[in-house]
Amino acid sequence: MAASNWFLGLFIVVGLVELGTCKKIKILSNFTTFEDEEFFKTTYPWIAKHVPELRVNYYFKDQDGGKRMCVLENLKHNINLQAHYLSCEADSKENCLKDLPLDQRRLEKCYWKSHNKLKAASKEFRKHGTNETPLIVRGKVRQTVHDPTTVLLRICGMFGRKQPQDCRQPSKAPVPAKRPTTPCTQPATEPTRPEKSELSEPHISTQELTLASAKAETQFSQILTNSETHTSTQVFKPDEQSETHTSTQVFKLDEQSETLSDYDDDEYDDIDYDD
Repeated sequence: MAASNWFLGLFIVVGLVELGTCKKIKILSNFTTFEDEEFFKTTYPWIAKHVPELRVNYYFKDQDGGKRMCVLENLKHNINLQAHYLSCEADSKENCLKDLPLDQRRLEKCYWKSHNKLKAASKEFRKHGTNETPLIVRGKVRQTVHDPTTVLLRICGMFGRKQPQDCRQPSKAPVPAKRPTTPCTQPATEPTRPEKSELSEPHISTQELTLASAKAETQFSQILTNSETHTSTQVFKPDEQSETHTSTQVFKLDEQSETLSDYDDDEYDDIDYDD
């Protein structure tokens, strides 16, 4: 009886120590973006090395996220193995399950229900309303990953005075690669403005002005000449017609008067006044 009580007390003490030294966080990731891949290839293995006591719940929303979560659940007691597996997956390598201490029977059973894990991941993403990944959730605190050193210090701070040994003297943080610059991601440049000289009026030489003036005078003289010719033609023709018409009428009248005069003289010569 005393031995059993001693064993029960030891179990409770170990459980309390485990609760005091083990901390849990959540990691939400799309796993298909450049930032997510760099995080799991460089930063996350570095964090796992410094905080081996950390426990993580993973949530992925990509197509293969369900099976990936099953593998990580199978390795939930060893964060370093989880980090190794995720680094392999992010690097698109084959046979990432090779040499891992997996319970195959349990893993296959989880695969059959992997869609449930995807539903749980979608619910978690809606809960936190995040678009930027990866996202680390520590209780009520949410943190996006930008500076690896800051992420590590905040995770180590969760342990209070009982921080892991590697948290006190962390090694140099890795430097994740930056997204390559493409024409679509380059910042738009402002259009170049023309200089004042380009906006000024065009320069016209004296010779060009002289030629233009002479051409204008020639065109104006031609217009005046055409106008005078047209006017004189219209005035001359009516006068000529009028004079011709008048002379014709006068000639005809004189001819008639002469004929009548001759007729009268002949008629009066036939009359004898002596009778």
